[in-house]
Amino acid sequence: MAARFNASRGAIREAFSQLEQLGIIAVLPGGALVKAQKSASISVLGPLVARGVSPDLVLERQFLQTFGSLAAQNAREVLACADAAQMNCIREMVVNLDRENGGFSVAIPR
Repeated sequence: MAARFNASRGAIREAFSQLEQLGIIAVLPGGALVKAQKSASISVLGPLVARGVSPDLVLERQFLQTFGSLAAQNAREVLACADAAQMNCIREMVVNLDRENGGFSVAIPR
């Protein structure tokens, strides 16, 4: 691989390591095995989108559901712990996001 791509062995090892972390390959003694697309981790979405590749719609939906659930839980925890000054800061951030992103609604308790 190093000779074929005119790269150092370290660069090839790093590339294999990143592909393995994404769940795209399994590194085995003497080479690597390409894994089924279904077994790739959700972190493969970022590199695919950056390259302009449209990932599987089921994978996208699963990512958005997972991310949405995590974001909602984090928001609930932040709101539960925020004092008055922090709540005002959060309100300002939401208003600024609303201006920048064309309008969305979020109910923040007072």
